[in-house]
Amino acid sequence: MKEKRLPDIVYSLVFMMIGIFSFVIAQGFPEDFIMKLGPDFYPELLSVALIILSLTLFIRTILGKNTSKFIAINIRDKRFQKVIISLGLAILYAMFLKRVGFIPITILFLFAFLLLLNIRKPLTLIAVPIVASFALWFVFQKILTVSLPIGLLSLLGY
Repeated sequence: MKEKRLPDIVYSLVFMMIGIFSFVIAQGFPEDFIMKLGPDFYPELLSVALIILSLTLFIRTILGKNTSKFIAINIRDKRFQKVIISLGLAILYAMFLKRVGFIPITILFLFAFLLLLNIRKPLTLIAVPIVASFALWFVFQKILTVSLPIGLLSLLGY
């Protein structure tokens, strides 16, 4: 087996396992008796897609038909650093979502993300996170009736 094939084989197997694990976890989601598509539908769909794509990569790699090329990563590259910071922001967002609440943490997340994207206009930095957060809250909470974490707003009686 060529050295170039090993990473693709490893990645395809790892993502196949993640897909299988996600599918099994989604099977345990509660059943929805009102809608035919329950809360398990979308995670199961993504899991099956991940499994199929991983299996495709695995088979193509084994048969030698994979043409992927590996790119050296330069950690001093500003674009790469922005990707890592974006990932860090997303992880922090997920960690603090329940404690802080959807609206405040989303405003902070979008503000930080705009700064990361070199947006410096004060009106944009203030208006976009606030308007987008409340618009998302309205769509999910009021229209789709999806419960979003209240967090710190519970101290104000919401």
